[in-house]
Amino acid sequence: MRSYLQSMSYLSPRREEHHPTFSAIISRLSLFRNIDAEAQRDISARLVMRTRRAGSQIMSQDEPSDSLYIVQRGLVKLVIYGDNGRQMTLSTLGPGGFFGEVSAFDGLERGVTAEAAEDTTILVMARDQLFEHLKIFPATAVTFLMEMSRRMRQQNELIANLALRDVSVRLARTLVKLAREDGGDLEGRLIRHRPTQQELANMVGSCRETVSRAMAGFSRKGLVSSQGRSLQLSDDMIELAA
Repeated sequence: MRSYLQSMSYLSPRREEHHPTFSAIISRLSLFRNIDAEAQRDISARLVMRTRRAGSQIMSQDEPSDSLYIVQRGLVKLVIYGDNGRQMTLSTLGPGGFFGEVSAFDGLERGVTAEAAEDTTILVMARDQLFEHLKIFPATAVTFLMEMSRRMRQQNELIANLALRDVSVRLARTLVKLAREDGGDLEGRLIRHRPTQQELANMVGSCRETVSRAMAGFSRKGLVSSQGRSLQLSDDMIELAA
């Protein structure tokens, strides 16, 4: 399994760029938007830009990591692969999302695999550069702690969903979460790029056939409706996921 995952990174060429400043980009990212301008400039000077094509691997679980990654453009999936070949998608990150922070801090093996779901540009900060920045600007650590706390709450909710709720409720909550993260119209009721049923199954810890039956049931009840590649959720779906 690991050799297969590692080979994915060679399917598309990697391009790496050093820019004198990424200040304009950093100032727009939610992670760093509220730190002062001097700290933003320091961070931007420590970043390297890399590009990945859709389907290529950015980092692999169970390997040592020494970098923090920030999505500047595109979409990244965070996936866990089991020894039995099954997989579970923990989250998808768009522009402003970051990953690799835990291993960047503790230097241990990565717990997830990150894959480019579409052509993606990422900004990378090496572990030693991150620590140097935090020595000069310790207030930046508060931003990381707040975001990591938010993610811990999400993971606790994911564990509770898997342990205590049936597939239909887990799927409903996942669809509502995707709609809210999509940033589209209709106040969090529209998923502009609908995931495949296999992708949804990976997100809710189930199989494609079960998700297919649940989606068919949602459609019959008018909880969801397809609009081309988009998926619109009804008010009743929002209530079901509450």
